[in-house]
Amino acid sequence: MFTFGIIVLIYVHIATIKTQVEYGDPHCDGKQVMVELFEWRFVDIANECERFLGDKDFCGVQVSPVTEHVAIFDRPWYERYQPVSYKIQSRSGNETEFKDMVDRCKNVGIRIYVDVVLNHMTEPNLHGKSIAGSTFNSTNLEFPAVPYNRSHFNAPSKCPSRDGKIHSYNQPDEIRNCYLDKLPDLDQSQPFVRSKIVHLLDHLIDLGVSGFRIDRAKFMHPEDILAIEKLTKNLTDGGKPFFFNHVEDYNQDSIKSSEYYPNGRVTEFQYCRKLAAGINNFTLLDDLKDPSSGMADSPHALVFVDNHDNQRFDISNILTHKTPRDYKMANAFMLANDYGFTRVMSSFYFGDDTQLSPPQYTNNSMKDPITSIKQQGTCGHGWVCEHRWPSIANMIAFRNAVDGTGKRHWRNQNNQLSFARGTKGFFAMAKNGKMNETLDTGLPAGEYCDLITDCRKTVTVTKNGYARIEIDNADRPILAFIVDGPLSNPKTHFGWHNGNVIGNVIGGGSFSRSTTQKETTTVPVSSIVTGSISTTEAVTGTTSRVVTVSSPTTTPSTITTTMTSSSATPVRTTTSSPKCNNTRRTVIFFQEYTVSGQYLFIRGGIDERHRSGCKGMPVASMSNCSIPIQSHDLGSSGHYAAYNAWRKGDKFLDWYGPEPGQGSFQGKGSRGTPAVWTTNNPSDGRYNKLNKFGEHYWLVDIDVDCCKTINGWFEVKAYVGYHDNGSWESNIFQGFNPCNGTERTPYENVNHWAKCGMMNVFHFNQSPCQTYSLK
Repeated sequence: MFTFGIIVLIYVHIATIKTQVEYGDPHCDGKQVMVELFEWRFVDIANECERFLGDKDFCGVQVSPVTEHVAIFDRPWYERYQPVSYKIQSRSGNETEFKDMVDRCKNVGIRIYVDVVLNHMTEPNLHGKSIAGSTFNSTNLEFPAVPYNRSHFNAPSKCPSRDGKIHSYNQPDEIRNCYLDKLPDLDQSQPFVRSKIVHLLDHLIDLGVSGFRIDRAKFMHPEDILAIEKLTKNLTDGGKPFFFNHVEDYNQDSIKSSEYYPNGRVTEFQYCRKLAAGINNFTLLDDLKDPSSGMADSPHALVFVDNHDNQRFDISNILTHKTPRDYKMANAFMLANDYGFTRVMSSFYFGDDTQLSPPQYTNNSMKDPITSIKQQGTCGHGWVCEHRWPSIANMIAFRNAVDGTGKRHWRNQNNQLSFARGTKGFFAMAKNGKMNETLDTGLPAGEYCDLITDCRKTVTVTKNGYARIEIDNADRPILAFIVDGPLSNPKTHFGWHNGNVIGNVIGGGSFSRSTTQKETTTVPVSSIVTGSISTTEAVTGTTSRVVTVSSPTTTPSTITTTMTSSSATPVRTTTSSPKCNNTRRTVIFFQEYTVSGQYLFIRGGIDERHRSGCKGMPVASMSNCSIPIQSHDLGSSGHYAAYNAWRKGDKFLDWYGPEPGQGSFQGKGSRGTPAVWTTNNPSDGRYNKLNKFGEHYWLVDIDVDCCKTINGWFEVKAYVGYHDNGSWESNIFQGFNPCNGTERTPYENVNHWAKCGMMNVFHFNQSPCQTYSLK
């Protein structure tokens, strides 16, 4: 018996030891997630570290290449990957700004990893001065700022192909010694080339970086990379730098990712495809990691849903922000799973233009991704900021908390998946948006916070480890909770972060509030038909919330919300005056950077909890919360075709969506009241004289029945996206004195407040606004 006990103890100890990979330590004190802030400026990265990433316990940031690069016409994103020198200056900023970013991020616990281009220099047929003033002639292979000349590149004799280019991926030497897409291929076996690369890496380490992504490592000999890594100095705060190698191994050619294991971690591109297939068919998630296909083992794998390359060039096989619902599930599953070291993506919108530059002004300066630095600050100017979506950002806490544990209680039935991570966390998701099961969580008894809903929802685990797992959210069909997670004050722990509107469609029922004195106030909530965008937090005086939202039904359901407050505050009911005749022209601008093919719509009216005659009304025309409108004719050119089609039959500003008889465009119905893109440039055919502000101001110009407002005030919220793929604004917190702050609004809400008879200027997903007279 004694001997058996010793054997068991030794086995358990060995089973929990983590495999150590040389050059594979990200130096994050156990934090498990990095983010690629693709093409962000250094100053914006520093701000994001301080206002968001640090609080969310991200491990670090992968930044785009920082060395001097060529400036190509139209400034495509890939110019960053064509260096002309190793000076620290790019369109993200200069060396001083880079150093400031590294220091500020490190001060809040965020490491910086630099994407380095060591395989090649800039494409041929270019010469002159680059963005930092360095001269070069790529045709002659002259880069004096390094300095490199023709002798430092792979000679034609080393390339098996006749023209020096890669034609066969079954020949390792051809892949590694020939030119990739005409890019001059450096010879990293030469001591001089190695010394220049090591000098760059050492300098970046002196500036405080913690590691490197080696771009196009597949096209370099792994032994050359390892030699360079061994020559590179240790980090300023100790330990070897973290290296992860860009190796696209789909088990289809002669280069295997395992060849690069001695060099650190490798990018696991097969995982992107397998995860996308698994989200499409949940049964495939049972065996996501397939060693027989050549996938990297967990200690060597760096995993991700997408990156800046494959979101452009492998779109049919992977998931991206363009399919947000599936993308949220894929990221949440990746962060809940026990495979690899994880990286999430933060992109900019590029539509179908795979070469498009990052969002920039006409002078080629890049735009600030974050248009409000408040806690609920959200992204604009053409940046996606997937890393801020709650279903991704809030899962960082889950991944960190369950590190070192395996999966238990795996259940995958009827497109409903759930599992525990040891005794530290539990995760569930439902493909159709619904789950209602009693499951063994394996966690200690207690009440747990659902991370996905910012703790608006809780889960009670009984003493035998079982819990009722309920999911009823078509947009984010995910639930996750952890031991020792936030619960007592969710606003303190998680705040109100940006993302899609919570509870896009809410069923009818009642709103039940429990106070600290155990009093209960029940307030009617009407049945809203499919398409409404009522949000879940339109009640004041709360400090913590637990919300369960039901899907739209034809029969009344219940929305139960437990709130902590000093007393129960009844909801005021307001009705419009029956004797009134006051129709006034009202203008609404929404500023939002968009690309071709995207549209913007608004919905609005009065909150049904503040007006009678709304409950249970099936259409806008029957609801006392809808406001009669008449849209203006703004133009007849092709630019106005969608607007003119959708404004036909649009008689109300309401929460319902398309009205009976409302027009359609190219077979697609309206999402609400349509807006049209405008500019303040008189020479542009899309110019509108009301626009005094700039490009990307979407205009709604309507006559409004002010009698149906409350003292001239009404609510409004915007939707932006493609026909079938977009999102509503997240909750907006303007308080009682929005815009110019000269007049108190009737009540607090989570939408924008607009004033009848005025010009109202809003910014998508932001609280700040302006109101101007139309006279």
